[in-house]
Amino acid sequence: MKTRSLLLFWLALAPVLGMAQTWSLAWSDEFNGTSIDNAKWGYDIGTGAAQGLWGWGNGELQYYTDDLDNAHVENGDLIITAIEEDFAGSNYTSARMVTKNKFSQTYGKWEARIDLPTGQGIWPAFWMLRENNPWPGEIDIMEIVGHAPGSCHGTAHWGEVGDVQSMGGSTYAADWTTTYHVYTIEWWPDHIRWSVDGQVYFELDRTVVSPDYPWLFAEDYHMLLNVAVGGAWPGSPDGSTVFPQEMRVDWVRVYEHVPEPQPITFRVDLSEQVLGAGDQVYVTGAFDDWAGSTNALTEGANGIWSATLDLPQGLQEYQFTINGWGGQQEAFSSGAPGTMTTYDGPNTFVNRYIDVGWDAIVTDADCFSSTDGCAGTGGDGCTDPDASNYLVSATSNDGSCLYPVTFSVDLSEENVAGQTAYLNGVFNAWCGVCAPMSDPEGDGVWSITVDLAPGNHEYKFTTEGWNGLVEEFAVGTSCTNTTYDGSNIYTNRVVEVGTSPLAIPTVCFNACAACTPVDPVFHQVTFRVQMPDASMEGILELGGSTYPMVETLWGAREVTVEVQGNVPVAYRFGTPAGGLGTAWETLSSSCGSAGWRSVTVAAEVSMDVVCFSSCAACQGCADPFAANFDPLADPASPSSFCTGSGLAGCTYGDAVNYDAAAQWDDGTCAFSSAPSTCPDMDGDGLVGVNDVLILLAAFGSNCL
Repeated sequence: MKTRSLLLFWLALAPVLGMAQTWSLAWSDEFNGTSIDNAKWGYDIGTGAAQGLWGWGNGELQYYTDDLDNAHVENGDLIITAIEEDFAGSNYTSARMVTKNKFSQTYGKWEARIDLPTGQGIWPAFWMLRENNPWPGEIDIMEIVGHAPGSCHGTAHWGEVGDVQSMGGSTYAADWTTTYHVYTIEWWPDHIRWSVDGQVYFELDRTVVSPDYPWLFAEDYHMLLNVAVGGAWPGSPDGSTVFPQEMRVDWVRVYEHVPEPQPITFRVDLSEQVLGAGDQVYVTGAFDDWAGSTNALTEGANGIWSATLDLPQGLQEYQFTINGWGGQQEAFSSGAPGTMTTYDGPNTFVNRYIDVGWDAIVTDADCFSSTDGCAGTGGDGCTDPDASNYLVSATSNDGSCLYPVTFSVDLSEENVAGQTAYLNGVFNAWCGVCAPMSDPEGDGVWSITVDLAPGNHEYKFTTEGWNGLVEEFAVGTSCTNTTYDGSNIYTNRVVEVGTSPLAIPTVCFNACAACTPVDPVFHQVTFRVQMPDASMEGILELGGSTYPMVETLWGAREVTVEVQGNVPVAYRFGTPAGGLGTAWETLSSSCGSAGWRSVTVAAEVSMDVVCFSSCAACQGCADPFAANFDPLADPASPSSFCTGSGLAGCTYGDAVNYDAAAQWDDGTCAFSSAPSTCPDMDGDGLVGVNDVLILLAAFGSNCL
């Protein structure tokens, strides 16, 4: 249950496999007994501090226990209960159930039927961790934050500590917390698919994941069920949160897949290789434990060798060899199209792959050690080496050539902090969010390269798809073309693509030319935040750099940073999360975009104190006459936060009658009279309020 860093990543859903999968139940708990089955479930205990992860790496506020009050079985349900109570230094208790050292499995179908809790600061989860290795390596089957009960999230985390990769998706309903739902993943060697009540909403495909990061989803994982309270993502509970909160689990089931092998015909073109009379070609892969020379191919016409094997569903890595491992083997560069990179300790392997489903497959007859056909072996295709889709084997140009075109737009003059720029045009059916651009330098210049056919293409730049800024041009603007569709008039940018790669010069948003450069002005800005717990450290991220924050008055955290003036600046607060890196705050859209706050300054300024993961100050007692007055509390906080009456007295430390317990000053402070040319005004031996009044009455007179 790891907090998200910058945005969630989206992948297009792969087509659902055409035939029904066959599953075999491997493990389950129906919770039909009277107590938790200790042979199936264990507990994580505490705040995470014992593991070096205070707040379990997310800034959570609860203490996990194994008490029956926090986890028990009743009426066929496992009930995990979050309670507001003082316990071992924490203000809340809950339970975190785990199957570690009791059950784990690689791949399969994992699901549970759950009725979820709700409320500000409540964070239920059904998720998985690696059984035999440390984090990262996490599959979040279901997460919901209580202030947004209509959004259900599924995510995977992999990579390395300090460079964690995350991809996930969300599905939406009016409220997922009003009844039971079945939360599921189907985990295969090549992909993980998330669904709710049988409706698939996200799929992570291994073949599109960067080979630069270890794929950690080919080993045993165990399950976790928990209800967290507070943390960087959900924020802290407030006056609206009702306790206790229960997560009711009807059942948990894990299945193994029953393979249904399909005929896969492997083909390779050896026409460019010089083979002797006794040479033999083989295909080898995980399916034969990389034997090298077990599965022989048969030579056919035109130097094409082939063999058909029955293989089970899933991703199958393979290579061709000539005379096994002792002869000639294929070699590919990491990231080459049509290949997959696998890490095994210090070793890196780059192989071909095929995704076996429920139908027979015949592979392309690629050239040996290449993912393309051999040169000049015939057929139609793109014959231009400058094209992105140049086909080495093609002998006849079929007009399909596409050329890389780089688009760049300067958004530095626009108020788009935290937003993403997109390219939209006829070539992508004005899809909105299917062509996100990138700003690698963080200077407001966004770019993207797409493959286009020769000819004219209309386009425009937007932010947040069609939900942010959209370029608008007057008819006749020099870099545009106007199209009439009945009563509708569309004026868009236009580019002519030829038969070579093209890089279009950077233009200013809503303009045909580049933005006019302006010398930047910088100002000192003090950023302030109140953390969910006074012991939590604060971190500011701004402009690609992070700054540790120091404690200031009343437990707030602050740091002063030089910020460019008169331009939107994106920033966010976080807290250290041990080996997990940094837990960043999660913001509502009313004060941020994609998890980032934004500010534009014109002079040196000290920002107001805001609550971590909130648009305003923290909720609390804002009445200065109450016993529990909090100077940082939001003035709009409900009066129910306040209790008792504050003690009145002298609050000045230098006064002879200073009262450390006083919360507000009642004007009774008295101070010792020191020798001076201005004696005690009323002659009582003390300098008090009456003396001040006398001095004020004589204001402007000389003191002799």
